[in-house]
Amino acid sequence: AKEYVGAALGAYFTSGNLNTLDAIACFLLEHAGCAEPLVVEMGIDRIGEMAQLMTLVAPDIGVITAIGEAHLEFFGTLETIAKEKGGILSAARLGLVNAQASHYFPGVPTYGLERATFVPEANSLELNYGGIGLKLPSSSPVVREAAVLGMALAEQLRIPLGIAALCIARVEVPGGRWRVLERGGIRLIDDTYNANPISVQAALEGLSEYSGRKIVVLGDMLELGPHSRTLHHETGKVALGVADKVFSLGEFREELSTNPFQDAQELIQALLEDLKPGDTVLFKASRGVRLEDVLEAVLEGLRGR
Repeated sequence: AKEYVGAALGAYFTSGNLNTLDAIACFLLEHAGCAEPLVVEMGIDRIGEMAQLMTLVAPDIGVITAIGEAHLEFFGTLETIAKEKGGILSAARLGLVNAQASHYFPGVPTYGLERATFVPEANSLELNYGGIGLKLPSSSPVVREAAVLGMALAEQLRIPLGIAALCIARVEVPGGRWRVLERGGIRLIDDTYNANPISVQAALEGLSEYSGRKIVVLGDMLELGPHSRTLHHETGKVALGVADKVFSLGEFREELSTNPFQDAQELIQALLEDLKPGDTVLFKASRGVRLEDVLEAVLEGLRGR
């Protein structure tokens, strides 16, 4: 989301996944005295870490984009995650919460897709927010929410929405985040940057909007703790409800699909034998699975067709 918020606000933002205490401290030192707004993405994986970050950042606006199972291994329950993340709302002058998580934070202003309308195009999306239209470079549901957040914050800061929309429309989609590629009439969606149950469900919603045969390639979602097996099984059921065929790789491959593969090379070969023009294939997993390597091998295999 930070790329879209940064564009909408004309702000500097933390790069990549540099969202730890040390990385944020370096970012703030680098931009000390800067007149432009700063967008700081914060990652937490232990209790008490948000309080430490607040002593460093002292935010004017605090945003919670989601409460989900990511890092459940370290926090135990969603309520604990919400309590820990909620520290940013106490420290900030203004708080904003994704409508999906509003029940954890009663009374806090929310943002969400209800204020926007979308018209899907080939590999992009037309968004209308508050009467202002813009074209997004991706049809990803995650990008939709990020763009809406950017517009909502621009509205809060009294930045003209038309200017914010023009800036958001220029954002380039980062690698591994709904990068849509085509080979031989087959559409491949690279969403391999990371995965948790909420982000997989959002990706599946995006996939459902495409016509033709839909295929999903899933890998493990890491750091889910003792509920990992159950969460993978539930995610696999959701995938089967959307896709015509689901393939899987990793420790929880059996929970994710009826086409599980222990060996990446065998999965690559099976995909190359199965794919045909008109198909749309979604690749989604945590970074540790390196599902992007499978995607690149499939792209290379399709090149020779």
